[in-house]
Amino acid sequence: MSATKRTAATSLHILILEPLLHCGDGAGPTRTFAVCRELAQYGHRVTVLTSSSGSISNSIDAEFSILSFGNNPLHQFGYPAPAPIYRSFALGTLWRIWRVTKVDAVLTPDRPHMILPIAALFCKLRGIPLVVDGRGGIPKSLSQAPLKHRLLTFIKRTIYLSLMRSAQRILVQNTNLRDALIINGIAIERTIETWPGCDTDLLHPKSKILKIPDEDLEHKIQEPIIIYAGRISAEDKLETVINIAAALQSKSENVTFLFYGDGPGRAKLESHASTAGVLNKSVLILDPVPRAKLPLVLTKATAVIGRIQDATIWDPSSHIFDALAAERPVIFAGANPHRELVVSRGAGIALTINDAQAAAREITDFINNAGDLMRARQQASALAAGRFNTHRVTADIRDGIEAATGEMPREVVLRQRMLWTKRALDILISLSALIILSPVLIGLMIATYTKMGRPVIFSQSRPGLKGNIFQIYKFRTMKNLTGSAGEALPDSERLTPLGRFMRNTSLDELPELFNVLRGDMSLVGPRPLLVEYLPYYSSEQRRRHDVLPGLTGWTQVNGRNTLTWEEKFTYDVWYVDNISLWLDLRILLKTVWVALRRTGVNAPGYSTMPRFDEIMARREGAEDD
Repeated sequence: MSATKRTAATSLHILILEPLLHCGDGAGPTRTFAVCRELAQYGHRVTVLTSSSGSISNSIDAEFSILSFGNNPLHQFGYPAPAPIYRSFALGTLWRIWRVTKVDAVLTPDRPHMILPIAALFCKLRGIPLVVDGRGGIPKSLSQAPLKHRLLTFIKRTIYLSLMRSAQRILVQNTNLRDALIINGIAIERTIETWPGCDTDLLHPKSKILKIPDEDLEHKIQEPIIIYAGRISAEDKLETVINIAAALQSKSENVTFLFYGDGPGRAKLESHASTAGVLNKSVLILDPVPRAKLPLVLTKATAVIGRIQDATIWDPSSHIFDALAAERPVIFAGANPHRELVVSRGAGIALTINDAQAAAREITDFINNAGDLMRARQQASALAAGRFNTHRVTADIRDGIEAATGEMPREVVLRQRMLWTKRALDILISLSALIILSPVLIGLMIATYTKMGRPVIFSQSRPGLKGNIFQIYKFRTMKNLTGSAGEALPDSERLTPLGRFMRNTSLDELPELFNVLRGDMSLVGPRPLLVEYLPYYSSEQRRRHDVLPGLTGWTQVNGRNTLTWEEKFTYDVWYVDNISLWLDLRILLKTVWVALRRTGVNAPGYSTMPRFDEIMARREGAEDD
């Protein structure tokens, strides 16, 4: 397909993980390949990580990069991919994904299970949005699982839902999966209802010279022809269709059923057809055809049989949408997640279930009514050209990826990535410091207990990130002395020599390392002040709470308590706007120098400095006067 290259407002680098990428040369769904082309033709850079087991043509153009790896054999259509293919792809992805640089978003399937955690971790550490293609559905609930497997089911289900909640967008291929996700706490705004897609460029009757070559068949075909082209699994109930074919054959109705496909259920299907006396008569079971040759198959079809499934969460096949693209009605002989949608639009019929004779009559009435067939073909064409069209589906996916990245602009991504690294360093350094400094901590605890008694640790409520209140821990530096009226004496009278020493050297703040380890604080950030100060902050000063408070900060290495409150807040807000790991390193190194020099410990005439709330209260009182 040739298309005019369009240009997005911002060119993005999209990384797509696809265990089995099919480009159309072989049998199998090609939606991921179509998404890659849509993104590339819209001006985005696309990199695909895939296994060597997919059907990738060597002749495709270089619209996007395909990094294929592994030595597994080509995956056979219709059969579940062997575990070694998925394990090899997961291990290869775990190694190679980190080599892909400057990625703006990741699109990954939710199956196999080991791929989603790798993609989620990559996105979390890179600070980029994760878009998940929901293919497998939510794992079974505990009530559906055997008793001996319930613990494992609970773990798998919990991890799956947690990872899905971390995704910025989730592609769902039917309303059943979307509703199941919403029930489990996924916001509907984060879901994008997509479909396998109707490839009208390939399958529309006017796009090709369509006929089935005689050499492809061993038997003369009698029309009308009903075709099934897709996976033949052991779970499907295609034997129902064989029973219907037998019922038609017994009535001498000249209807031929062609099954193009393969899978674990093929041998069973052939056996059932042979037993029913229809194999190689009114029923032919043939090998799957490459997708590029599918139009040659569908053009002879009077109608197409829809896959029969008990499960209503996900239909991995695209044959129903291929039928719509070829303007062929769909006949549903059993349950299918797309049955209601197609039948309600008049693009197909639903047969009576578990009654082959009744279903045979319904098929005969339908295919012998030229008017009904024509209207069904017209409705199939309308659906294929509308919401199910591949171009629309891939455009919706592209829009979803672009919207997800728009919600996480590059500067926000970089800041988020830096904050994650900062938090990791906080944990590592605070834990190491607590271990290394444990003798000092124990010595100060003993000295504090000896000089001032209990309690050794002083705790107080302080506002932290976003103004949330937490308990800060320090070594106690003052005695509990009160005046004759029971009021607390000034700090200068209650401060002990040991307490003054710990304040001058900042040793009293060592217990705050526990706050850092817990996540209440960071090593570097604006110092947590008193809760009583909150009502007096201006909107600009309140921005100091946009980051975690710190053990030390930009204010502490630029004057500390010798600054005015306005100067302190100016330094704090500047740090919030310019936060970086290099700035933190600079502050930590400078803090050591300031602590050794013991500078800026107190304002003139105060043990520390005057309270901000008292200053503001006096100002407001003066203004009222």
